[in-house]
Amino acid sequence: MESHQLVGFLTRRSNSAFTKRMLILRPDVLKGMNSFISPIKDDSDASFLATLHVQGLLPEPLRANFVQAVRSAALQEADASFLEDDELGAVLTKNEHQSLLRAIEEELMPNLSSLVTKLSGEWDSDYPPDEHFDKFESSIKLFSRALSEQKDYSATIAKVSSQIREEITKMHERFEPPSSTSAPTSQSTPPPAGLSSIFRDIDE
Repeated sequence: MESHQLVGFLTRRSNSAFTKRMLILRPDVLKGMNSFISPIKDDSDASFLATLHVQGLLPEPLRANFVQAVRSAALQEADASFLEDDELGAVLTKNEHQSLLRAIEEELMPNLSSLVTKLSGEWDSDYPPDEHFDKFESSIKLFSRALSEQKDYSATIAKVSSQIREEITKMHERFEPPSSTSAPTSQSTPPPAGLSSIFRDIDE
């Protein structure tokens, strides 16, 4: 069985005893935890890591590396995954959670304008710009709510929203709609068998 298929099974259907056995037989399933895509909540390896944490099987070096990845994604890309996904957020200790919120308050929130400009520069003119900032806006609102006891960010949100609307207007001027909406079709292939037989009795 391919590593990514096994990760999916262990994340959604396995119990701690079986997962422990598989980590011995297939340590390669942990390789994807060296780095994570953003938003982290959409990374299947991050979901697997959260499952290992719940099952008490997550090695501390991998947990610490994940916490650093969450911190970097939050401060550099406004990724609010640790607030959106409770299981991911639970991987952080209370002190780590509070430390990250303080860093967001001090480092990210005062520099939202520059991040909007950065995101605008990353836009591909082949794609409609209207939804380009949606995840960013959603994250900023989550951060604002999490920090509401420290400060009222309503004026900040309004200012950022106005800047985003201006950027979208400029982006529409450069937007190049595709000449054709057709896309090639592909045939699905059956998944490889591999270790499938091992899993038949896992839920019994």
